[in-house]
Amino acid sequence: SPEVHVALKVLLEEFSQSEEAITLLKDETTKTQQLSHPNIVKVFSASADGDLHYVTMELVDGETLEQIIKRNKPSGMPFKKANVILQQLADALIYAHSRNVIHNDLKPSNIIFDSNGRLKVLDFGIAKHKTIEDAYAFNNSKNVAAVGGYTPTYASPEQLKGADASVKDDIFSYACIAYELLSSKHPFDRVAADKLPKETTAKRPSNCPVWLWGRLQKAMSLDATKRLDSLQAVSSKLTSNFKPAIAASVCVIAIAVFISQFYASNSTQIKQLEAKLENANAINQQVATWMSWHGPEVLTKLAEIPPQYDVLKQGFLRVNQASILQDFNAKANQLNNQSGKFKDFDGTISLYSNALEYYPDSEKLTVQLESVLRERQSIIFDITSRIDLLLEQSRYDELENNNIIKLIDDLKDV
Repeated sequence: SPEVHVALKVLLEEFSQSEEAITLLKDETTKTQQLSHPNIVKVFSASADGDLHYVTMELVDGETLEQIIKRNKPSGMPFKKANVILQQLADALIYAHSRNVIHNDLKPSNIIFDSNGRLKVLDFGIAKHKTIEDAYAFNNSKNVAAVGGYTPTYASPEQLKGADASVKDDIFSYACIAYELLSSKHPFDRVAADKLPKETTAKRPSNCPVWLWGRLQKAMSLDATKRLDSLQAVSSKLTSNFKPAIAASVCVIAIAVFISQFYASNSTQIKQLEAKLENANAINQQVATWMSWHGPEVLTKLAEIPPQYDVLKQGFLRVNQASILQDFNAKANQLNNQSGKFKDFDGTISLYSNALEYYPDSEKLTVQLESVLRERQSIIFDITSRIDLLLEQSRYDELENNNIIKLIDDLKDV
């Protein structure tokens, strides 16, 4: 029979005589044996050989996510590549959570990739106790030491305060890891979450699409009551293929046909049918009015359409997308052609952000918004660099373009 290679996780020597640690090891192994998912390392059994207690699991010989993040410094991984990783990680956690299994110590070193590039999550329900040697963990002496069985850098505030394990702990860790993958930076500069004010928020990484950022922000909320209670909301964004269609008025016409067919033979229901027919005609007239809308005026009139016709709204937006986006671009050009040394960055950013609310899947809008944000950041960097240089060289009395007061005013304008 072919050889089967497995990995062993051995109970640390100082815990080998602890009945509580041994029982905990067996209980958690039993619990995680139920997990059978392509993105979760399979746990086989908990065994002992004398005083040596160990867990047998699937062997994955590959690179950890921690190493991948380091390799993508300093700008982070582009979203198209990161999306594949984030989808797999979300799938693994959603699956485990559906079976009431919480990881509780999710971090980049607990995520590994096999020879086919498939993501595998290690240590569900085991690593949180920190009584086992982790053979997969990337050797990094600068890592923050684990406290109480989890890594403070990725632990939620309530987790650090000793609360019972919760799905929301894993969701917080997932969001921090996603942020770090996309930016090569920790969202809170590696400060333990319980040391931060609840209102602390992270800035959107340039590699993170605007349409995804709202979900990630909620996932990494320091306030557990405001945090997502499932990663399904993030997963649906990562995998969405948004293709709305125009709602036709055919069904309304069908009602009218149905009424006419039964009108003569159901004399006792004539009044009711007449009322339904009148209502159907009114709806047809209303739909005809809506269908006459074209171009940018659609945006100003969408509020007139009742909520039950939401599909129709999405259809209008899609059919008129080209002219509406052209109008947004014209307004952006108008803002930027106004007299002034710099673009109206606030107005332009607000304009494109508003457009993305209507077309969250528009790659062109996302690129335009990110381009404006980068341009603004570049100008700010240039001005601040010039100010720093002038101050370092004690050139306080420069005139024209190198006047410090003038440069500070430029910085305010930007």
